[in-house]
Amino acid sequence: MNLCLILFLIGILGFIINRKNIILMIISIEIMLLAVTLLILISSFSFDDNVGQTFSVFIISIAGAESVVGLSILVAYYRSIWVQIFSLNKFIFIREVCMLLLAGMLKKWIYSNIIRVKKLTLILF
Repeated sequence: MNLCLILFLIGILGFIINRKNIILMIISIEIMLLAVTLLILISSFSFDDNVGQTFSVFIISIAGAESVVGLSILVAYYRSIWVQIFSLNKFIFIREVCMLLLAGMLKKWIYSNIIRVKKLTLILF
């Protein structure tokens, strides 16, 4: 029972501390649901009852569905942002720009390819 309480408190702290990172919030919710599931399983074994095991299966399936829905919303949101960013660009290699954005070297790339970028802006506008 102490393990369940510790896991639940870790989940609550993770949810409160990581308000800006949605993936860590989903992981914290999963930890809280698994703590509750573990508590229900321990209680069902101590009372020699099968209903707790059935509820734990339902809780695990609901936790899986919740994480799928949350991550699919996150992927759809970021996919729409990338489509808005790259909808006008016809000639820039999207893979190259994505990798440079992730590496933080977009400014360096623009300065090294300034002639290509000027031609692109003249074509687009």
